[in-house]
Amino acid sequence: MSSNSTDYSLSTLLSSSPYTLAYSLPLFFVSLVLTFAGTFLTLDRTRAFAPRSDIRASAPASKGELARVEHRVRWLLLLEGGLGGLSSGYVFGVHLATFLALLLPSVTTSPKLTDKSFMAVWILAAVCCTFVAGRWRYAALLSAGIAGYSTLALALSVIIHPSLLTRIVLTAIFLPIGTILCLLPLPKYQHACMRVATSASGAFGVIVSIALLANVPSWSNVWERLWLSEGSGWGTAVEKGLSAGYCLILLIGAACDWLLGKKFGENPDEIWDQYLAEYAAGLPHAADRAGTFRPIRSFWERHFGHDRSGNKDVDISSSSDASLKRPLSSPDAKKRRPLAPAVPDALSSDVPKSYLKKHRKYRGGAFPGLRRKRDPIKFKPLAADDVSSSEEGSDFDPKENLPPFRRPYHRTNSSATLVTAKELASNPLKAKSGGARDAAAPEYSDYEDDVAYSSTEKDRDGPNWSPAFLRRHSLSTKSDTTASRTAVEHQSPSTLTSSRTPLDSYTVSVMPVPATPSLIRAIDRVSAAQRAAYSPPSSSTVSLHAGGLKWDSFWRDVRAKAKHENTQ
Repeated sequence: MSSNSTDYSLSTLLSSSPYTLAYSLPLFFVSLVLTFAGTFLTLDRTRAFAPRSDIRASAPASKGELARVEHRVRWLLLLEGGLGGLSSGYVFGVHLATFLALLLPSVTTSPKLTDKSFMAVWILAAVCCTFVAGRWRYAALLSAGIAGYSTLALALSVIIHPSLLTRIVLTAIFLPIGTILCLLPLPKYQHACMRVATSASGAFGVIVSIALLANVPSWSNVWERLWLSEGSGWGTAVEKGLSAGYCLILLIGAACDWLLGKKFGENPDEIWDQYLAEYAAGLPHAADRAGTFRPIRSFWERHFGHDRSGNKDVDISSSSDASLKRPLSSPDAKKRRPLAPAVPDALSSDVPKSYLKKHRKYRGGAFPGLRRKRDPIKFKPLAADDVSSSEEGSDFDPKENLPPFRRPYHRTNSSATLVTAKELASNPLKAKSGGARDAAAPEYSDYEDDVAYSSTEKDRDGPNWSPAFLRRHSLSTKSDTTASRTAVEHQSPSTLTSSRTPLDSYTVSVMPVPATPSLIRAIDRVSAAQRAAYSPPSSSTVSLHAGGLKWDSFWRDVRAKAKHENTQ
């Protein structure tokens, strides 16, 4: 070790204030960014996505020299490392230049650097490392890993004060392991290792800048701990305070970077850009791949595989008909299933014949003889000639294949219902079947006839035709007359005058419900209450009959006029 190592340190290289400020202030602000958002800006945001090597298009030859130069400049200025890569590169360049500028003159006989030469060295190193780490992503990961874990080992050496050999071994262990973990393409572990590296290097730069500005030799000359066994100002209270500040900034920076990654996540364009790159790689860009599609080859096929003659594509635009003929089929090719054509034939179908069969249900599993045989659905031709010829040559009965008529669910535990004869008369189907639900369904023919229209025409042609409202009036009159005669025969003269009520002309529509004894008794009680409540005095009988006579004469005149017009 050289004898001049004690009077040669970072404080002596930055003896004047301008050099100290030029070194400390940029390092302080860049380290702050790297501490609190280094990994987020490197892996998640602010970084560009370079095109893949297999789809990167060169500058077109038809354009001039200026266009090709612009294309190269754009490629060089593509930031794959983002702002985090730029920050990591700057911090790595400054620390690397400082370490080498202090180590070589201290352990060898190399000449010392002056303040001006040192300034030129660290500025040149910082600019070069910043550009390289910002341009390439793996350079950013490498610089962040080396700077982060080397400074972390050095900061632990300041905190625990081990021997010189322990400091060197600790740094030698942290440096390669941390760098390899940062370079591994495992997003889950890469983010955690990069977060520790960026926070450690950022916190180290902040504390060193503060120590240089505050003139604290234990932290401003921290690099000399890798080759000196003991130095001035080690273990003081100021050093312990800066060590505590380093740990606090490291933890807060890592937590802030983790929170940014948790809230905003990775770059949303990364997966989409990768998908588009893989899709564009399979498109037929070249002339020898017109109309074909080549899937993406694996790493093994690209580097260790060989081109197969059977996979060569043919340029359809520049090939003759003889070169496009299909080769003779081999026995192995016959065993393979042929591919379906691009445009299927209208008369061909790949659907199996059993596709249109009805689903079979094996109800008699233990008795095979009880199973009913199902016939597949057969489609008839649409042509009229084919239909006539097929029906003439075969005894086809359309009623054979018809399913049996299934009646809806109904109740059978009801007695006689409250269905009047008027309802049966209004529905001819009910009148024909007697109103029973279990009666057989009427048999219909294929000939459709307008029953309402034909019955109306027949009635109008007859001699005794009358309008519908007259027929309804006559029916109501007959029913009232019959009811009154029955009441007169069974009632006394005193009861006859009080039996006519205003509710006699009101017909209640009764729904068909089971006529139980309790329901019949309830209806009788309601009728008795109505007669008792609405029974008119004896003088109202004459007025009712008088009004009835007037209306009878009116309807008689209307009926006579209708017959007269019908005869004309």
